[in-house]
Amino acid sequence: MVRSETVAAVRSLSAGVAHEIRNPLNSISLFVQLMRQTTTDPDQLEQQDKILKEVERIDSIIRRLLDGSQQVPDNQ
Repeated sequence: MVRSETVAAVRSLSAGVAHEIRNPLNSISLFVQLMRQTTTDPDQLEQQDKILKEVERIDSIIRRLLDGSQQVPDNQ
């Protein structure tokens, strides 16, 4: 029973962390994409590309965190 509660807490924590990180991350991505529509400076475009790649990397880490927390069996 304790293990089941621990697994449930880990899943809940993972989901909460993912939600709290993804919201500002999505805003960052959206604003950079909007900036790209009005930017012609190659240096700025390169920097914006780097920002978007890092946003994607963080999102990938969050997905792995959530996937890992769902794979923990709660009946051991």
